[in-house]
Amino acid sequence: MGKGRATHPRPRAWNTPDNTGRTWNPDQWVAGATLGSGGREAVGVRSPSRTAHCPVDLRIASLRWPCAPVHDSRVNRPKTTYAWSDGTAIAYQVVGASGPDLLFVPGSVTHLEVQWEEPRVRRFFNRLASFSRLILMDPRGLGLSDRLTEVPTVDERVADLLSVLDATETQRATLFGNADTGPACIAAAALHPDRVDGLILLGTYAKGGWDEDYPIGWTTEEWEEFRTRVKEGLGTSDSVETVAPSLAHDEAFRQWYATLARLGASPRAVLLLGEMSRAVDVRPLLSRIAAPTLVMHRTGDGLNSVEAGRYLAERIPGARWLEMPGDDFALWSGDLDALAGEVEEFLTGHRGAAEPTHVVATVMFHRRRRFDRTGCRARKPGVGRSPRGARRARANRAAPLRRSRDRYGR
Repeated sequence: MGKGRATHPRPRAWNTPDNTGRTWNPDQWVAGATLGSGGREAVGVRSPSRTAHCPVDLRIASLRWPCAPVHDSRVNRPKTTYAWSDGTAIAYQVVGASGPDLLFVPGSVTHLEVQWEEPRVRRFFNRLASFSRLILMDPRGLGLSDRLTEVPTVDERVADLLSVLDATETQRATLFGNADTGPACIAAAALHPDRVDGLILLGTYAKGGWDEDYPIGWTTEEWEEFRTRVKEGLGTSDSVETVAPSLAHDEAFRQWYATLARLGASPRAVLLLGEMSRAVDVRPLLSRIAAPTLVMHRTGDGLNSVEAGRYLAERIPGARWLEMPGDDFALWSGDLDALAGEVEEFLTGHRGAAEPTHVVATVMFHRRRRFDRTGCRARKPGVGRSPRGARRARANRAAPLRRSRDRYGR
């Protein structure tokens, strides 16, 4: 190379291993260099340790938001452990270590590990864990808990809740019940007040079947339609239009929900749980609940009428009633940020801000200039400098020395 010529490292080829043994990816470089530690955690990007030689043209070409897969099976999940309830294994997880204890018992079909793969659900759980010690569980017959061989009872489900509290060394907790897990949470609050600090109910009911004094329950015809849907469509995405119409257009959510249904329960287990829900009736226990209670229901819920939620709120002493907008039955759809905010306010007395879903980043580049031996900016090969310009540069560089010599005589 000639004198004064700027040298640059040889650009690395796209997706070739660098000298650290990892594959170099410009997307990771940009995210790591501009977002900082907080931004990297927000988008789930870990930057490589060596990026000094990333060519500028590739950096500019890769200025786009990192695209993580929507259905991400590589997400770090909490450890799954088992509690034992009279010989039945009940799977649970604990997230967070501070704040009030919250035993979260989702209804319908659940699976502790599959749930974390959906970004909406993962964000919701992390929000709950930010202000509570969150305890998640799969009810018996679902997810990672033991499968069903017969119709479970409310008493068995209450025993399952208490076994999880015992296994996690939780003396008292707030219970969150949804859909078919609501009656068990109601019974636990009424029959075991020494273990229940509070009760949160969403989209649930006191009685599953229709009766003359309870006309808001499911009729015999509706139960038969339910059995047909389970036998013919469980494990497909066809049910999303009914249970989560707000996300029916989201193909990634549809596929995740179908996966949750297939892995979370067998058709026989869902039919047995349906028989349990059809026979359940905890109306006599409502007046015995002394714990603070929050009852919420989405106004357009197409499976469990909002009237079922109003019935609960009117008969539980001191219950707070909240009608939430939306037409979804599925817990994982709808406005989960608003739901988390209501839970936080109920548990702590105040409501924090939801974590941002996007991070706005600014990328700045600095072009390092090289200088030749005269102190002038290096020119491209073949481009000369006029003698006058060189003399002017040397004179400007020597001016401070002349001023010092004139002032101090040296």
